[in-house]
Amino acid sequence: MSQIMIRSPKNLLQRCYLPLTQIRTKKQTAGMDSLRERNKQRYWRFPKTNTDTRQIFDFFLVLDFEATCLENEKIGVQEIIEFPCIKVNAITLEPEAVFHQYVMPTVNPQLSDFCTKLTGITQEMVEGQCNFKETLKHFSKWIQEQGCATNRSAFVTSGDWDLKILLPKQCHHEGVDMPSYFASWINIKQVSP
Repeated sequence: MSQIMIRSPKNLLQRCYLPLTQIRTKKQTAGMDSLRERNKQRYWRFPKTNTDTRQIFDFFLVLDFEATCLENEKIGVQEIIEFPCIKVNAITLEPEAVFHQYVMPTVNPQLSDFCTKLTGITQEMVEGQCNFKETLKHFSKWIQEQGCATNRSAFVTSGDWDLKILLPKQCHHEGVDMPSYFASWINIKQVSP
């Protein structure tokens, strides 16, 4: 088994003990800034947020996709080529299980030299691997087996790109529904100083 490089170190996970008000879905945050601005103009004040930082999760699912890319060019469709996820106990912050799958791209099956240099993923690593649809099925099965398809688990990403941009676009392109458990996540960049 090859080593997985997740760019969210353990000490960053410790900062996931955050107020519930900081965990937002894409739908919940739409239009919030303009609403706050209008309310300030009317001299309204939002109630103070609860600073209670008790842990509400059993597991963190640390996720960091790698995707096809080109140097100095826009790529038509970016495809996931590595689908890694580490299940971390939210109390001990110790890893409990790992899902890792390289994914064979179908739109751009040949990886660029730049992509290999940037991600460390070679053509040989993706050749003969499952396509995205099959990988997503394997991941959904793994999520169920691990007992993580509940509200007591949270995806943790280093930025919003993985779950806000890349995965929805790939699901749309492949004609598959994005599983509902991907609808919310913790962006470690927003909760760590």
